[in-house]
Amino acid sequence: MKNILFVCTGNTCRSSMAEGIMKDLLKGEDIIIKSAGTDVFFSEPANQKAIDVMSKMGIDIRNHISQILTEELIEEADLILTMTHYHTDSVIRKYAKAIEKTFTLKEYLSLLLEKKGRTQDPDYQLNIDQMNLADPYGQSIGVYRETAKEIKRILEKILKLVL
Repeated sequence: MKNILFVCTGNTCRSSMAEGIMKDLLKGEDIIIKSAGTDVFFSEPANQKAIDVMSKMGIDIRNHISQILTEELIEEADLILTMTHYHTDSVIRKYAKAIEKTFTLKEYLSLLLEKKGRTQDPDYQLNIDQMNLADPYGQSIGVYRETAKEIKRILEKILKLVL
């Protein structure tokens, strides 16, 4: 896994936070980490609340600029982690071959837990409705904080299972 792509809607909240968190967790590793949005109409910085929450976590995403999901980004990625099934569907519609490497964050964690025989883990999910990560856009800073914590917790758990 040399190239990881995170995908959400606008690439200003969830995927930008996931990119920043994963870069922080994999500091010093030879892994390319990017993010993109399914519905980016123009490039813009990360949401200010996302920037503030990440800053409190010691992660700087001030230079993040949103980008639209492209076929090139999809082709380059070895693993594509989305925030919802809508995003997964968007990736696969753009590039059908990506079906084997595209998962929601929670779905990927569940698959890893199943592979390790840890189906009793509270993060193991079979219910498709529970595999989406809620969008904090337009919500309070507290919701952004909770979203960032959840993303970090999931990514840390994924890394423990694959490293």
